[in-house]
Amino acid sequence: MMEIFSGAECCVFQSGVADRWMVVKRNGPWFRLRLEEVTELARGATLRSSSDVVPYRLPVDLGNDVRGLSLASLLSVLGVTDRYEPDVVEYEAVDYYPPKLLLEYVARAPLRLPHEAVAFLTEYVQNYTPVSYAPDVHTFHAHWCIPLGPGVVVGVRHPPRRPGGDDPCLGG
Repeated sequence: MMEIFSGAECCVFQSGVADRWMVVKRNGPWFRLRLEEVTELARGATLRSSSDVVPYRLPVDLGNDVRGLSLASLLSVLGVTDRYEPDVVEYEAVDYYPPKLLLEYVARAPLRLPHEAVAFLTEYVQNYTPVSYAPDVHTFHAHWCIPLGPGVVVGVRHPPRRPGGDDPCLGG
Protein backbone atom coordinates (compact mmCIF):
# COMPACT_ATOMS: atom_id res chain seq x y z
CA MET A 1 0.00 0.00 0.00
CA MET A 2 1.12 3.50 -0.80
CA GLU A 3 0.37 6.56 1.33
CA ILE A 4 -1.81 9.03 -0.59
CA PHE A 5 -2.79 11.35 2.27
CA SER A 6 -1.30 12.39 5.59
CA GLY A 7 -3.19 14.61 7.99
CA ALA A 8 -3.19 15.57 11.65
CA GLU A 9 -5.53 12.69 12.68
CA CYS A 10 -4.76 9.98 10.16
CA CYS A 11 -3.10 8.70 7.00
CA VAL A 12 -4.80 7.15 3.98
CA PHE A 13 -3.13 4.35 2.03
CA GLN A 14 -4.15 2.90 -1.34
CA SER A 15 -3.48 -0.53 -2.76
CA GLY A 16 -1.50 -0.58 -5.97
CA VAL A 17 -3.26 -3.70 -7.28
CA ALA A 18 -6.91 -3.40 -6.17
CA ASP A 19 -9.61 -0.82 -5.44
CA ARG A 20 -8.87 -0.82 -1.70
CA TRP A 21 -7.85 1.78 0.83
CA MET A 22 -6.86 1.84 4.46
CA VAL A 23 -7.47 4.75 6.82
CA VAL A 24 -5.04 4.56 9.73
CA LYS A 25 -5.81 6.80 12.69
CA ARG A 26 -2.71 8.08 14.47
CA ASN A 27 -4.26 7.16 17.83
CA GLY A 28 -6.82 4.52 17.10
CA PRO A 29 -8.09 1.82 14.77
CA TRP A 30 -7.45 1.09 11.12
CA PHE A 31 -10.31 0.98 8.63
CA ARG A 32 -10.17 -1.11 5.45
CA LEU A 33 -12.38 0.23 2.66
CA ARG A 34 -13.44 -1.05 -0.77
CA LEU A 35 -14.42 1.12 -3.74
CA GLU A 36 -18.14 0.64 -3.02
CA GLU A 37 -17.65 1.95 0.52
CA VAL A 38 -15.58 4.97 -0.57
CA THR A 39 -18.24 5.79 -3.17
CA GLU A 40 -20.97 5.58 -0.51
CA LEU A 41 -18.87 7.74 1.79
CA ALA A 42 -18.60 10.37 -0.96
CA ARG A 43 -22.41 10.36 -1.23
CA GLY A 44 -22.63 11.25 2.46
CA ALA A 45 -23.54 7.80 3.80
CA THR A 46 -22.42 6.63 7.23
CA LEU A 47 -20.36 3.49 6.80
CA ARG A 48 -20.93 0.61 9.18
CA SER A 49 -18.74 -2.29 10.26
CA SER A 50 -19.12 -5.67 8.58
CA SER A 51 -22.05 -7.86 9.58
CA ASP A 52 -20.43 -11.22 10.14
CA VAL A 53 -21.98 -13.61 12.65
CA VAL A 54 -19.87 -13.54 15.80
CA PRO A 55 -19.88 -16.36 18.36
CA TYR A 56 -19.51 -15.25 21.99
CA ARG A 57 -19.37 -17.40 25.11
CA LEU A 58 -21.43 -15.72 27.81
CA PRO A 59 -19.92 -15.68 31.32
CA VAL A 60 -23.27 -16.71 32.84
CA ASP A 61 -26.44 -18.45 31.64
CA LEU A 62 -29.03 -15.83 30.73
CA GLY A 63 -31.67 -18.39 29.81
CA ASN A 64 -33.35 -19.07 26.50
CA ASP A 65 -34.82 -15.55 26.33
CA VAL A 66 -31.34 -14.13 25.62
CA ARG A 67 -32.28 -13.98 21.92
CA GLY A 68 -35.06 -11.56 22.75
CA LEU A 69 -32.84 -9.10 24.63
CA SER A 70 -31.85 -5.82 23.02
CA LEU A 71 -28.16 -5.00 22.96
CA ALA A 72 -28.63 -2.43 25.75
CA SER A 73 -30.42 -5.04 27.91
CA LEU A 74 -27.78 -7.68 27.22
CA LEU A 75 -24.95 -5.31 28.12
CA SER A 76 -26.80 -4.23 31.25
CA VAL A 77 -27.28 -7.84 32.43
CA LEU A 78 -23.58 -8.44 31.81
CA GLY A 79 -22.68 -5.24 33.71
CA VAL A 80 -20.71 -3.62 30.87
CA THR A 81 -23.10 -0.98 29.50
CA ASP A 82 -20.68 1.84 30.34
CA ARG A 83 -18.08 0.41 27.92
CA TYR A 84 -20.28 0.51 24.81
CA GLU A 85 -22.69 2.69 22.84
CA PRO A 86 -25.60 0.31 22.29
CA ASP A 87 -27.87 3.03 20.87
CA VAL A 88 -25.80 3.39 17.68
CA VAL A 89 -25.26 -0.33 17.06
CA GLU A 90 -27.57 -2.46 14.92
CA TYR A 91 -27.74 -5.73 16.88
CA GLU A 92 -29.43 -9.06 16.26
CA ALA A 93 -29.10 -12.28 18.23
CA VAL A 94 -28.91 -15.13 15.72
CA ASP A 95 -28.71 -18.24 17.90
CA TYR A 96 -28.08 -19.34 21.48
CA TYR A 97 -26.77 -22.74 22.60
CA PRO A 98 -27.42 -22.96 26.38
CA PRO A 99 -25.21 -26.00 27.22
CA LYS A 100 -22.13 -24.05 26.07
CA LEU A 101 -23.50 -20.55 26.84
CA LEU A 102 -22.72 -19.72 23.22
CA LEU A 103 -24.49 -16.69 21.77
CA GLU A 104 -24.15 -15.98 18.05
CA TYR A 105 -24.97 -12.44 17.02
CA VAL A 106 -24.56 -9.80 14.33
CA ALA A 107 -23.64 -6.24 15.29
CA ARG A 108 -23.01 -3.35 12.93
CA ALA A 109 -21.57 -0.16 14.34
CA PRO A 110 -20.90 3.10 12.52
CA LEU A 111 -17.29 3.51 11.44
CA ARG A 112 -15.93 6.66 13.02
CA LEU A 113 -13.63 7.81 10.25
CA PRO A 114 -11.71 11.06 10.84
CA HIS A 115 -13.35 14.04 9.12
CA GLU A 116 -10.13 14.79 7.23
CA ALA A 117 -10.14 11.27 5.75
CA VAL A 118 -13.79 11.59 4.71
CA ALA A 119 -13.09 14.97 3.06
CA PHE A 120 -10.01 13.65 1.26
CA LEU A 121 -11.64 10.41 0.03
CA THR A 122 -14.78 12.26 -1.09
CA GLU A 123 -12.64 14.50 -3.31
CA TYR A 124 -10.27 11.71 -4.35
CA VAL A 125 -12.93 9.28 -5.58
CA GLN A 126 -14.42 11.91 -7.93
CA ASN A 127 -11.46 11.50 -10.31
CA TYR A 128 -10.50 7.93 -9.42
CA THR A 129 -10.21 5.35 -12.19
CA PRO A 130 -10.89 1.81 -10.92
CA VAL A 131 -8.22 -0.82 -11.35
CA SER A 132 -8.73 -3.00 -14.41
CA TYR A 133 -6.89 -6.01 -15.68
CA ALA A 134 -6.94 -5.74 -19.46
CA PRO A 135 -5.31 -8.64 -21.29
CA ASP A 136 -1.64 -8.04 -22.09
CA VAL A 137 0.01 -10.23 -24.70
CA HIS A 138 3.40 -9.76 -23.07
CA THR A 139 2.49 -11.26 -19.70
CA PHE A 140 2.45 -14.87 -18.68
CA HIS A 141 -0.93 -16.46 -18.14
CA ALA A 142 -1.62 -19.18 -15.64
CA HIS A 143 -2.22 -21.82 -18.27
CA TRP A 144 -1.09 -25.26 -17.33
CA CYS A 145 0.05 -27.99 -19.70
CA ILE A 146 1.83 -31.20 -18.70
CA PRO A 147 1.14 -34.16 -20.96
CA LEU A 148 -0.56 -37.00 -19.09
CA GLY A 149 -1.27 -39.12 -22.11
CA PRO A 150 -2.47 -38.86 -25.69
CA GLY A 151 -4.50 -35.65 -25.95
CA VAL A 152 -4.51 -35.02 -22.16
CA VAL A 153 -2.45 -32.12 -20.77
CA VAL A 154 -2.34 -30.27 -17.40
CA GLY A 155 0.24 -28.31 -15.47
CA VAL A 156 3.05 -25.88 -16.64
CA ARG A 157 2.90 -22.09 -17.05
CA HIS A 158 3.60 -20.74 -20.47
CA PRO A 159 3.34 -17.43 -22.33
CA PRO A 160 0.06 -16.71 -24.09
CA ARG A 161 -0.56 -18.01 -27.57
CA ARG A 162 0.36 -15.37 -30.13
CA PRO A 163 -2.16 -14.57 -32.85
CA GLY A 164 -1.51 -17.00 -35.67
CA GLY A 165 1.00 -18.88 -33.51
CA ASP A 166 0.98 -22.41 -32.19
CA ASP A 167 -0.25 -23.35 -28.73
CA PRO A 168 2.66 -24.81 -26.72
CA CYS A 169 0.25 -27.22 -24.99
CA LEU A 170 -0.70 -28.71 -28.30
CA GLY A 171 2.88 -29.37 -29.33
CA GLY A 172 3.21 -26.35 -31.63
